[in-house]
Amino acid sequence: MSKPESSLLEQIRTRKLLIPEYQYRFAAIATGGIGKGVRKRLAEAELKDWAFDFAWPSSMIAIEVEGGSWVNGRHTRGAGFEEDCTKYNSATVMGWKVLRVTPKQVNNGAAMKWIERMVVV
Repeated sequence: MSKPESSLLEQIRTRKLLIPEYQYRFAAIATGGIGKGVRKRLAEAELKDWAFDFAWPSSMIAIEVEGGSWVNGRHTRGAGFEEDCTKYNSATVMGWKVLRVTPKQVNNGAAMKWIERMVVV
């Protein structure tokens, strides 16, 4: 778990919100679960074995902490950005609400304000 992810999880705990699942494999679960045959099911559904940093599956709310935006990280370079768009659009089509936050937004409290508006205590 990255430092911003750890910080965000601590903020969630401090506010006594329902603790989200970490690295929730939403695509695999949507195609029948993890385990035997998952790769085949994902390929047939034209999905990949994507995971959300944090997720509340019962309300289909996910949080992605986007790192590397100021250092030419994976999320801001061509292939990584393209893959992220595919992941987020696939999740949206499946009914997920995905909140994308930066480490700065975690640190200054903005991320937590958005989460509190979305997640039922």
